[in-house]
Amino acid sequence: MRRLLAVILVVGVVLPARNQTGGQTPSRPTPEDASGPHQDDEKKPGEAEPHASGGGLDTSGGLGNVSVSAATAQVQPADEKLRKQLELQQKQIQLLEKMIRLLSEQIQKAPPAGAAVEKLQTQTAMLEARTQQAAQRDQELAHAVDDLREEADAALRAGPELPATLRELFLPSRTNQSPLTIYGTLATNFEDFQDARSNFTSTVFSPHFYLLLNERFLLEVNPEIRSAEIGIESAQVDWFLNDHLTAVFGRFYSPLGFFNERLHTSWVYKTPDRPLLFEQVFPAPLSFSGLQLRGATYLGYRPVKLEYTGFVANGLSLDVERPTPFDFANLRATTDPFDDVNNAKALGGRLGLSFPTVGLIVGISGLDNGAYDRAGQHDLSAWLLDVSWHWGNWDFRFEFARTNQQAVPSAIHRQGYYAQVAYRPYNHPSRWLQRLEGVFRFDHVAFDGINLAATGLDFGSRERIPVDRNRYTFGLNYYFYPSLIGKVAYEINDELGFPERRDNGFIAQVTWGF
Repeated sequence: MRRLLAVILVVGVVLPARNQTGGQTPSRPTPEDASGPHQDDEKKPGEAEPHASGGGLDTSGGLGNVSVSAATAQVQPADEKLRKQLELQQKQIQLLEKMIRLLSEQIQKAPPAGAAVEKLQTQTAMLEARTQQAAQRDQELAHAVDDLREEADAALRAGPELPATLRELFLPSRTNQSPLTIYGTLATNFEDFQDARSNFTSTVFSPHFYLLLNERFLLEVNPEIRSAEIGIESAQVDWFLNDHLTAVFGRFYSPLGFFNERLHTSWVYKTPDRPLLFEQVFPAPLSFSGLQLRGATYLGYRPVKLEYTGFVANGLSLDVERPTPFDFANLRATTDPFDDVNNAKALGGRLGLSFPTVGLIVGISGLDNGAYDRAGQHDLSAWLLDVSWHWGNWDFRFEFARTNQQAVPSAIHRQGYYAQVAYRPYNHPSRWLQRLEGVFRFDHVAFDGINLAATGLDFGSRERIPVDRNRYTFGLNYYFYPSLIGKVAYEINDELGFPERRDNGFIAQVTWGF
């Protein structure tokens, strides 16, 4: 449109000028016109033209002709220039007329201007609305960020929103109450062997009390209650020195081996009874009264953890005034009393390596018990090796123990081991099969230095008779809940020195850990 207006303006200026000239070239004034009227025009009628005197030549006509010729010669170049300029203007006007016609055709072909304007107005309105919405969202986000900052600041100042009974545990001022936690085990057995009457044995109730005094001290007490007796398996105070070391005072579970400290609870180990070697090779359950230092740490940046435990305690003691060969042969008579029978103190410990990424734990333990009789003349020592591996649905345990014992009439050497494998199909589609677990365990014990002809065989039960033996246990467990288990097993006993004995049997157990 601006171009069209400019063209029209130019045409309006040029065309009037052309109309005034009538399309002809204007005549340029001559020198005579510029100098005023001729003499002939001023001469009066009847007046004679003057002539030169003396009859000479009349030069007035000759000089006038010469001036006119010179003036004509000067006017001709100027007229030629004006003519060329006029021709150029005519061409420009024709060009402008063509441009006007083209613009007129384009305007006629173009769509109506109203639709385009309406479209632009609509787009403008949409953009304005979106701008307002974006501004409103920015304000809402800014308010939300402010609210979050205020909530975070309030949570930092006032602490998390917890019930009052829990919130007081996190107060910087601490509380005047100590949280008490109670765990426990309840187990009952049934036995039916060839050499004895079937029997429901005494139910065992073993509660565990844990009292957290503060972040530094923990009190633990574990009594064991049977129908005929009450025993104290542990009663200790744990002092957490740092992340890698804990001091234990009081009566604590023996850290020797793996089973006694970590698997002795009935709902944790896989079979209804304990491995055979913990009857007459190395006693279990076993506790000591004394001082213990224990801890664990990772080796550098490797996924390998070093476990370490050391203790000094009263040790094993044979509390008999004049021990006989039977007393020396019966390891169950060598107990861990609260009162030491002599001044000797036992030293022991365990070193282990744990590989969490593959579920493997290995360890070696040692005990230097020193003198274990009242007279302080007979020493006892032991060492143990343990391997535990859990991978997927499989669980494998192996433990070896050897005990060297000075006795009368000769030294006694005891050794034994067990190997156990269990499989539970955790990922089976049937939930009933998921709760089943198959177990097989092989036990072997051997003794040297015990004269059964002198001691006899009355050691209380078949497992406690110190005779070379292999035992095969086939078991099946059903987990009603993770800590409520029903166990059944069939045991085959093979006394290597007494092939005539028939003491195979069936054993069952229901145990609940809470």
